[in-house]
Amino acid sequence: MAILIPTMKNRKSVFDRVLAFCKQEKLLESGDTVLLALSGGKDSVVLLHMLRKMQGYFSLQLGALHLNHGLRGEAALHDEAFCKKLCQAWNIPLHVFSIPVDQIAKDQGVGLEEAGRQERYRFLEIVAQEEGYTKVATAHTQSDHSETVLMHLIRGAGLRGLAGIPAQRERIIRPLLCIPTEDVLLYARENDLAFCQDETNEDTRYLRNHIRHTILPSMKKSNPALDNSLMRMSRVVSESDVYFTFRAKQALADMGGGFQTPLPLSQVKDLFRAPGSLLPAEALLKQWLGQSLSYEQVQGIKRLLLESKSQAQFNVGNHITVEIAGDFFQIKPIHPEKANLQEVFLQEGYNPLPGYAFAVWLLACSSSENFENILQKDYTFYVSSDTIGRPMVRIRQEGDQYRAGGHTKKVKKIFADRKIPRAVRDTLPIVCDERGIICGPFLPLADRAKGLDLKIVFVSEDDAPWKQ
Repeated sequence: MAILIPTMKNRKSVFDRVLAFCKQEKLLESGDTVLLALSGGKDSVVLLHMLRKMQGYFSLQLGALHLNHGLRGEAALHDEAFCKKLCQAWNIPLHVFSIPVDQIAKDQGVGLEEAGRQERYRFLEIVAQEEGYTKVATAHTQSDHSETVLMHLIRGAGLRGLAGIPAQRERIIRPLLCIPTEDVLLYARENDLAFCQDETNEDTRYLRNHIRHTILPSMKKSNPALDNSLMRMSRVVSESDVYFTFRAKQALADMGGGFQTPLPLSQVKDLFRAPGSLLPAEALLKQWLGQSLSYEQVQGIKRLLLESKSQAQFNVGNHITVEIAGDFFQIKPIHPEKANLQEVFLQEGYNPLPGYAFAVWLLACSSSENFENILQKDYTFYVSSDTIGRPMVRIRQEGDQYRAGGHTKKVKKIFADRKIPRAVRDTLPIVCDERGIICGPFLPLADRAKGLDLKIVFVSEDDAPWKQ
């Protein structure tokens, strides 16, 4: 139900702090069009109210999106009606969608919270692309950041997990990340803002709620400024992650290697033997394999390199193993799994592809899209919806060939010329239609498909927006 908090005369610094944070982090620019994820809860209502006030500072145009997950019956319908009424009163365009999250979670083999998060970002990206929004705003607060860091810590996390929630990732911005939930409530009181409450947020059977209502309050008895402390820690960890990623790319280049290409065994062993090698080695393996590894996986690879003899191997998942082969450290496919990679028809938005080396975004291009240097990217393709059929994904097939760059090209030869390991070739998603190949990672775009109204982007699972 909607709650109206009585007005209280308090200090009026919350908005100023958020405005200063937006300027400091360069979250907003003059003339931005901003799409807000609006649930109807206190955080998103407060953020929408603040963005309206910021219109005079940044000449913003605003829109909102509400996604009904179909899980809470009449309560969800009430939240939807509340958002419609609010946006109508404030003259904000609202995009409303309803989805069966429970069925989506079942189909994808993930939890309800994860499925809801994935769909939320998928719809935000679709609407942002179609309507030309330059920014997508979510109402994550400093308290959400603390909860996320502790969740990752409890489950076991590396640098990326402890880095928590970033203030910005591409077009996604989080202006409230500088204030805790107490300040959100204070602002709501000051401005007589009504909002909705989700009763499931009180259910401590869910880990996040248990952290919010039990663990964090207990920890704050020892350190009332815990939110600030965790934010500072995450900033340091994030900078460290950036540094190790940069050094890993350098090291990979120095070894003469690339994405999933064989590496000189002696140099890889030297890296693992060096003092303090865990984080540098983990960063290099992530760049090499194109996937994150757990602590146990990194340790397993270390044992393989330093204790095993020739031809020993270690399964890192995603249908590949790593192995020692003579003087090289290389990737080897797990052949029985190859047949299990399913053909998948692409839908607009984000398409997770279990088992494949990449997932795929299928997006409509806005008129403001920057098309500079697009032909130089291995993982982004601009195509014409008029010249292709219904796109789907499959792995390579014997005899695959198509016309690109004015010549008929064989997929097998392209991969060989680019020195793509055989193990990788069998997990690369190739986008096709009923006429044949359109594009793929390391493959050029088919001549017949060139255009500027659709964008196909191949990304690793770690680059999915909800991972940040």
